[in-house]
Amino acid sequence: MSRLRPSSLRIATILLLGAIAISPLAVAQTVSGAITGTATDPSSLPVAGATVTLTNSDTGVKAVEKTGGSGEFTFTAVLPGRYSVSVEMAGFKKVEKTDLNITAAERLSAGEFALQIGSTTDSVIVDASGARVQTSSEDRSAVLTSAQMDQLMARGRDFLSLLRVMPGVVPSSDSDAIGTRTAYPNAQGMRISYPTVAIDGVSNNDLGSSQTTPTPINMDAVGEVKVLMNNYQAEYGRTAGVQVLAITRAGASQYHGNGYYYKRNEEFNANNFFSNRAGTPIPRYRFNTWGANLGGPAYIPHLITRKDKLFFFYSQEYLPTSTPQNIVNVTTPTQAQRNGDYSAVATPIKDPNTGNPFPGNIIPSNRIDPNGQKLLSVFPLPNQLNTAITKGAYNYTFQEVIPATRNNEVYRVDYNIDDKTRLYVRGLNFRLNQSGYNIGGGGSGAPWGELKTDNVFSDDGGVINLTHTFSPTMVNETSFGVHHSQQL
Repeated sequence: MSRLRPSSLRIATILLLGAIAISPLAVAQTVSGAITGTATDPSSLPVAGATVTLTNSDTGVKAVEKTGGSGEFTFTAVLPGRYSVSVEMAGFKKVEKTDLNITAAERLSAGEFALQIGSTTDSVIVDASGARVQTSSEDRSAVLTSAQMDQLMARGRDFLSLLRVMPGVVPSSDSDAIGTRTAYPNAQGMRISYPTVAIDGVSNNDLGSSQTTPTPINMDAVGEVKVLMNNYQAEYGRTAGVQVLAITRAGASQYHGNGYYYKRNEEFNANNFFSNRAGTPIPRYRFNTWGANLGGPAYIPHLITRKDKLFFFYSQEYLPTSTPQNIVNVTTPTQAQRNGDYSAVATPIKDPNTGNPFPGNIIPSNRIDPNGQKLLSVFPLPNQLNTAITKGAYNYTFQEVIPATRNNEVYRVDYNIDDKTRLYVRGLNFRLNQSGYNIGGGGSGAPWGELKTDNVFSDDGGVINLTHTFSPTMVNETSFGVHHSQQL
């Protein structure tokens, strides 16, 4: 077992305790995988004792193992990403395979490394970026890569909307923005409430029911999405449907960042047919998405000065919106009816004292309770009196525009303590503030304007992962996570 240097141990302890202080912890699933392969000589016989080096192409972090008696090697607890594997042995040329992409929870076979007789200073490089046939496990899965998320369009910038490109997934309507009740697609012929959605191994489902909760994370903070369709390992159970594993982006050895702005505005939209017929103008429709992210190596003076030790990533997205609701047609009391005049109503208005109709369907003013008249003021006056349009079915048309703000932050720190020990901490915060008549979180539910309320929704989550490799056959991976949402 490798030993941790005192300075490295102090840094790991500080990061771990700091993450624990953020919030209470709960057990999470792991998302790491494994890379296997074999080394052979020109006679296709196994080569034992060869040095195998696994290198992360983005961070430069390396791990070293030796081939076993059958020429086999295994790298366990490998985080999703792009890697290269090289095999070296005295008397043979070095063989290296590049662009090996491992996804979440995958057992990736790097195949056979056929060593050729020659000097170790010579090398044979093989590009392994082509499509591979899954041979190391029986699960059926599909992957949504970061390149696809950068290039494919999602109106509400919700990565779950892009699952429609995967086999066995039937698309449904897009969400308008992250943090809204998404219409999840049907996968593998099952109901939309059956999937399990996890971020870095932390379940995003409602633990009090079978419902799938929206995942409030912006697309620029998601590095990869893997969907386990069937035949997956037992550790990914809980629900009967597919397992959606989202992996957040991590910092690399080079600084990368971007800023962006997306605009959706009513000036680009056509008016609704029914609004045109009623003479109602196009409602205010605004989605202004502002976002930025930055990732790269981090340095701590006198403690961490190398580019392959400590990495950070931070992403923020701010979204102020004005969302029009559906047009609502209802019937409200006219001014005459508020004064007791129901002469325009065909139904007789009866006197409760005599049981006979009031003359002319008009209630005498001395029979009207003034308190009841005041209560009628809660209802709006009719605004749609054209019976050619209403056909007498309603007299009030209402379309509310609900203002809201959304803010999403994702932050992650990866620390490679040594070649055997790795730590990463990831946090996520989401805030939604909205106000209106017909909103969730205590709204009146009356879309015509009875009582205006405010709704504040927060969603916080995090994960801490500490992995130590004792040997190729013994790995300890500890992962804790939390997901907490609240609506006021």
